[in-house]
This record gives sequence, structure tokens and C-alpha cells, in this order.
Amino acid sequence: MKIRFWNIWKSLILLPHSREPFYISKIKDFDPSTIRNIEMKLVMLGFQPNYFSYGCINQLTSMRRLYIKDDEWRQYHIRIYRNGEIWGHDELSYEYCGFQHIQARFKNIPEDEINKVLKILGV
Repeated sequence: MKIRFWNIWKSLILLPHSREPFYISKIKDFDPSTIRNIEMKLVMLGFQPNYFSYGCINQLTSMRRLYIKDDEWRQYHIRIYRNGEIWGHDELSYEYCGFQHIQARFKNIPEDEINKVLKILGV
């Protein structure tokens, strides 16, 4: 199954941006043509396409998982690049406060959450 709107959005709309400093891991022997399978695995963990995200050079996908903590809507934001690198951070969601979201107050994703992502991706 193809998510056509997401594919168009990724290629035309995402705004260019430099990488954030939150490297997670690298998928060994990564084949960029398998990115759709990786996205579907992340969806099984509750992730969704991150439509309003900056796009980084060589980024293949940008996915997020929303959660609420202390009455704040937050998101775990994962990016996967053409070379198989996985980067990600924890931040306020843009639905909660667009202005604070843009200020980019990133935090590390908790280790237990990273481990869930790595496990489902086979890393």
C-alpha cells in the first residue's frame, strides 16, 4: 500500500534544514529502496508521517509519535537518511504550541523508546 500524499509531500513541501545533533544508530547494509517497509514498521509502533517537518539533505523519511506528558503534547521525531543513519529527538508537538515547537528545544528520546524503534527495525 502506498501513501501517495505523503510521498508527494516529502518530495515537494518539506523545508530544507541542517541535521540536529541526536544521532541514534545506523541500519547495517541499508537499502534505500526498503524505506516504505521501514515506515510501515514505524507505523506499527504508533508513528505517523511528520508532515510539518524540515527536510534534511539525504533524508528519506520523517516520522513522529505523539504522546502527552504533564499536560503537554510532545512527539518523538525520527528521521532516516539515505546512508541508513537514524536520527531523532523529543520535542513539543506543533499542535501543542507552534511557536515553542519552532524554537526547537530538542531533548534525547528516552532509551527505552529508542530500543523499541531499533528492535522493530532489526538494528
